Amino acid sequence: MGDKEIPCSPKKWYDLTSKLNPIQRRKLEEWGIGSYLRAKHMIMRPGLLLFMITAFDPARKVFRIGTEDITLSGEDVEAITGLKNRGETFNQAKFDTSREVPSKFLNPRTNTILIDDLIRAIETDGTADDDFIRRVLLVLLGTLLMPVSTSSVPRDYYAIVDDLRRAQNMNWISLTLPFLISNLVKKKTVKGQTSWPEGNLALLQFCYWAKVRPAIGLEKYNFSTYPLMTNWDESTACKRDAYDSDYGYGNGKIVNEIIACREKNNGVGSGGSTKRDNPSTKQICNVLDDMNKKICDMQKQVALIPEVMKQVALIPDVMKCVQDILNRLEKKDANQTRDEANSKQEDDHTVSNPDLNGFSNSGAHDDYQPTAARKSDSTSDTTSGSSAAARVETVVHTVAHGVRKSKRNRKTPMKLKSPMMLEKNHPRHAKKDHPEVSKRPKDQSWSASLFNTQSAITSEHIEAAVEYVVSMTKAVAEKTVVFQSETTTLTGQVLKCFTPRDTSFMSEMVINAYAELMSTPVSHDQTPRIGANTLVFCTHRTEWLTKNLQPQPNPSPAVIKKKKANVKSYFDYEKVHFVINIDKVHWILATMDTKQQDIQILDSLFMFNASKKKIKLLLQGIEAEVCIARKHGSPHLPDVTKWPITEIRNIPKQHDGYSCGKFVLWYMENWDRTQMKIDFSQADIYKSNGKMLAELIFSHLNQKNRVKATVSKLMHTN
Repeated sequence: MGDKEIPCSPKKWYDLTSKLNPIQRRKLEEWGIGSYLRAKHMIMRPGLLLFMITAFDPARKVFRIGTEDITLSGEDVEAITGLKNRGETFNQAKFDTSREVPSKFLNPRTNTILIDDLIRAIETDGTADDDFIRRVLLVLLGTLLMPVSTSSVPRDYYAIVDDLRRAQNMNWISLTLPFLISNLVKKKTVKGQTSWPEGNLALLQFCYWAKVRPAIGLEKYNFSTYPLMTNWDESTACKRDAYDSDYGYGNGKIVNEIIACREKNNGVGSGGSTKRDNPSTKQICNVLDDMNKKICDMQKQVALIPEVMKQVALIPDVMKCVQDILNRLEKKDANQTRDEANSKQEDDHTVSNPDLNGFSNSGAHDDYQPTAARKSDSTSDTTSGSSAAARVETVVHTVAHGVRKSKRNRKTPMKLKSPMMLEKNHPRHAKKDHPEVSKRPKDQSWSASLFNTQSAITSEHIEAAVEYVVSMTKAVAEKTVVFQSETTTLTGQVLKCFTPRDTSFMSEMVINAYAELMSTPVSHDQTPRIGANTLVFCTHRTEWLTKNLQPQPNPSPAVIKKKKANVKSYFDYEKVHFVINIDKVHWILATMDTKQQDIQILDSLFMFNASKKKIKLLLQGIEAEVCIARKHGSPHLPDVTKWPITEIRNIPKQHDGYSCGKFVLWYMENWDRTQMKIDFSQADIYKSNGKMLAELIFSHLNQKNRVKATVSKLMHTN
């Protein structure tokens, strides 16, 4: 849905909460956002989000699922997130957004509030003061509650967290829910909106899972523990993805009043439709809620006991270290007093301490001493005989400043930063790092001759290729070309989709490159991997067809010749593959079976209704070219718009929400018009990532021989 990423980025929040120390976690629990600390890591599901956005009715502000409506109310958000639906209602007009943001919250280069900078400051500082609370709240706002970008937080948000007492008493549900609904309305009513809507899209996932419950296998899920979002982790979500893949989104039992289920689990009410209409029932529910809250608070305190005991166990060691420092300082003061009495020839006394790694308080280090340390050198015996305990902090600061100032600012050698730095054309690199590259004639394609077939790919190739791409920083990866054929160029950044723990979508350039690799045999006597009677159209050509739906009225002879050549390619093959992008967030494969004269849709996310419109546009674009050929010498060509569109159901489906591009490539290679040649799963896709990356790098199509040499060197190094 646009080239942008989904603004809601829970991964950054989960990464932050996993690194908080016990004191910081306890502070956040007391502040009121402890439920978000217990939320489990889980990725966003683009297919599910697209289904919920499509089902949203902007006029009534409900989600139309089949024949029923489901709502997302403040009570629902409270049950899902654990945030309290009470307090001061958020009103932007009441907050002074014109107030200057302190510089410690801003990036000095961009003058913006960057999420990564906030997380880095929280991890480095390790304290639990007011600024810690403000940074955590800004991260929570920027990643989950009111996200507008995956990298930064709007400066206006600082006005919300500036007054912490007021922020603590505010109804945060009145902040996140209206923001999400307003952006959904904007998405559905404003034309030309191709990007993902801003706001807490994670709520849509949890709302769907809580209110559209599976018709079978309900015992696999927990709907009784509150907040509801703590019941879902990645493995549980994958189980639900598998159910939706088999039966389709929206198939299940609609339970609109999830707050009623909470009352039933607390022992109040007799059914799923019970509401808090009875005053006595409402009073009992409130008492039970308070009891549950107190029990949860007690459990949190008990859970902190082991961590606190670990900290307590460190106290004897710390006290011993402090006492050791005090003893050394007292001994040093005694020695200094004795030396001054024996010899008064020098005006300035040098205090040396072999335990301080050779750093002294004289000479070149005078500028680095705190004021108290400088005064102690020029005072009388009374000053030197003062309490050593009062000077512990001074000495520690003196040593720290001396160490910091005495170090030279060194740059890390380029050859140690990344393997990519070896590719720079520098005389030193040519002599020391790659003698074989500099001595070999430029016209010899020696690397390509070593790896002229995909059968030569081994585990060593895979490990080296993955290490090569993983080691690149983002700045280096965006500039470095790793694969280059006659039609496609790939940088290291787009190839990171093959690396472990990367959840990015596969770009169309990668799909085109790998499809070209499977379509092009190594030699003329070999059969392409996708089959001899199969044609694949690149994504650019497919997208062009969906936008050019009418035949040209008076085509020139050159245009007629070109169109007839295109049409001939459509019907000369048994299978013609078209890779289609749906709303810029999902890839599917459309196969034109010219023998059976039908269009087969292979979709890894069960989104047939969402893709059917795009398929019809593709067929209209093909018919526009066929029409020209039909009028100029080929009157018997068929009308593809009349061919049936068949959804292929019993095929492997993805479970993670971002592997659609890889599934398309596997469909392309293994679909034989009636069934899959091999049975594969999501686990097989994960296992093949490194192999697909190595195949691209070492393929006969890749003209970047220097990259092949670098990766080969990594193989031998490892």
